[in-house]
Amino acid sequence: MTESPAPWQIGLARLEGALPFLSPGVQTMLAGRTLSRLWTIHVRDYPFESYGLEHTANLTAYELMQTSYVPERNAFLSWVSRRASTALADAARSALAAKNARETFSEL
Repeated sequence: MTESPAPWQIGLARLEGALPFLSPGVQTMLAGRTLSRLWTIHVRDYPFESYGLEHTANLTAYELMQTSYVPERNAFLSWVSRRASTALADAARSALAAKNARETFSEL
């Protein structure tokens, strides 16, 4: 079992570009948590066109893996898997694979 990271390592990981300097296990854990937080912010700030503003009443919309907004989630994960740092992109690919979904984001 690995030790918990030191507080300075977690603080450093929050800075852009610091994630690659942490151990692989810590990278994976922080990337998964970051991906979940990104989805929550995305749902909160950008209403989905097909569902309108009513999505805010659906608490499961904020759950990345349990959301009923499957096409939006898959597009979000596809975008992150193409644009994010390695650890975060790997987390997005893992989430897509866990849902047996393919990458859907087609813009460059």
